[in-house]
Amino acid sequence: MDGESKELAWRRLTSLWNQLSRNPELSQLYRQFMHEYEEMEHMEEMKEECEPAISYYIPHQDIHRPEKGTTKLRVVFDTSASSSNGIFSNSLQINGVVVQEDLFSILCRFRKHRIVLTADIKRCTEWS
Repeated sequence: MDGESKELAWRRLTSLWNQLSRNPELSQLYRQFMHEYEEMEHMEEMKEECEPAISYYIPHQDIHRPEKGTTKLRVVFDTSASSSNGIFSNSLQINGVVVQEDLFSILCRFRKHRIVLTADIKRCTEWS
């Protein structure tokens, strides 16, 4: 990672730390999120001596809504943030085939039935 990109990452991290130091509730929620994220193996600590020649850090920020009952904190990753070489992590991902039907077909199917059920599966790792 080049120096300019690392500097941007440090500036954003410092800003986040300042925000968390002013709000203990937000700090606790953020710690819980990061702990869960690590437990799900969506991230791992990277030692500086093991850092590959090319690496990208994905900046993130919080959407904190204390009035929400279920999700008071949502963490948003900024994968469109580019480094000084103009490359951003979104551009490095391989796009697969579309597995979802087009939106029009989905909406039309809702009109076929009198009762429709929807669900939101959150962090499901095993089926019971």
